[in-house]
Amino acid sequence: MWTVYRAVAVVALVLGGSAAAALEVRGAVEPEEIPLHHTAVYTLTVEHDAGDAVALPDLAEHFEGLDLHGAPEVTEEALEDGRRRVSAAYVLDPLYTGRYAIDEVTVVAESGAEAVAPLQVLSVRPLTEEEEAAVMQFAANMGPASGPPGLWARHGRWVVGAFTALAAAAVLWGLARRFRTAAAPTATPRERALNALDALESKGAPVQDGWDPFYTELTAIIRGYVAEQFEIKASERTTQEFLEIAAMSGVFTEEEQAWLSGLLRHGDRVKFARMASTGEDTRRHLDEARAFVEETAVRRSVRLEEAAA
Repeated sequence: MWTVYRAVAVVALVLGGSAAAALEVRGAVEPEEIPLHHTAVYTLTVEHDAGDAVALPDLAEHFEGLDLHGAPEVTEEALEDGRRRVSAAYVLDPLYTGRYAIDEVTVVAESGAEAVAPLQVLSVRPLTEEEEAAVMQFAANMGPASGPPGLWARHGRWVVGAFTALAAAAVLWGLARRFRTAAAPTATPRERALNALDALESKGAPVQDGWDPFYTELTAIIRGYVAEQFEIKASERTTQEFLEIAAMSGVFTEEEQAWLSGLLRHGDRVKFARMASTGEDTRRHLDEARAFVEETAVRRSVRLEEAAA
């Protein structure tokens, strides 16, 4: 594993023979190694003279290959020496195993002083056999106290996940009623999902303030399809928990897993962070959802035929 060094860059700007206060910048990723489908936190910390203002750079596009959980948590405090300390913490969620390089970050003070937080590395490893067994046990047990030790402690602060699960459960209940009345008793999970997507499309593109119910229903259809088609008992779990269990099932390709993660998290941002969306987004997501259902259903049928042969 790469060795990650935390360093402090200090730059003094000399103006008219007098030195400006030091500008100190630190970057750190914790923990430096995580198992797949867990999160890490990158924290950028800046210490500066109270009279030399500093604006933290926007790092939203800085973490290549890593998904971000919402906006960074920013804190600010006064130091005993009269300077100020400001920190921004970004929660990072990797999709694949490997090493992720987090490039250096340059911070510029109002006086013109500059300092650089050196490159950091996040290592993401596969789950151990014990962790994999714990996740599979979590998937099989739907009780609120089930799951690997500490799972809720790690993810419980993401309250939006809980709301996601509640919203999805409510929509799934309504969809189940519709399936029972509108679909033939012998309808397959594929047919039920495609019928539900057709019904959603027939409602037309939502108005600007209508993206929330659209994505609530769309993500619920896909979660319900995955749960029924692949017997993954996770449809009422939070987005993070659902993705962990789906990944551990081994039924999806990396591309499908990435798409599923992207759709569910896009839906969360629209529903809870009020992220703007467009009619083009809904059209694309509907088309992609149909393709996802068709492709995974065909592969499921082939596997069943091969098992029966």
